[in-house]
Amino acid sequence: VSSYIQSASTELTIYSDSPALNAILSYYESLCRDRNIRTEFSLKLPDQLPISEQDLCVMMGNLLENVIKGCNTVTDSPKYHDLSVSVEKEKNLYIVSTNNFDGKINKRNGQYLPVYKQGGSGIGLSSIETIAEKYHGFARFSHIGTEFYIDVMIPLWQDLPPLQ
Repeated sequence: VSSYIQSASTELTIYSDSPALNAILSYYESLCRDRNIRTEFSLKLPDQLPISEQDLCVMMGNLLENVIKGCNTVTDSPKYHDLSVSVEKEKNLYIVSTNNFDGKINKRNGQYLPVYKQGGSGIGLSSIETIAEKYHGFARFSHIGTEFYIDVMIPLWQDLPPLQ
């Protein structure tokens, strides 16, 4: 990670104690800036999390990749993404993401399916859900009009090992 941070052309913003998470967030913030996507990131993470740094980074990378693909479809209004990561009542980690998109969706059996894969695997949302469930949490995806929402909750109060 440290060699990546040193070689990265993106200016690194410090969001947390995790160098890997800072690198991912800074990278995607730079991509958003290059694509005229207004971003608002608010992270308040505790020192100890029940989720591995690797899983948190995979989840955030998939979330942010989905956001950029969605925002890139917007042509008639300013593009935006708001991300909040916080702990509520010292019991749960919440990740809340809101971005705009063109309003076109593809769902089957209540599940969002890729509409704009653009070279990706199309498994980003299911990956977020799988990681949240691994830590006894959940991920919910929804939209209203041209706003897409990702809500993730992972309990902090448990001493349960991750699900295998």
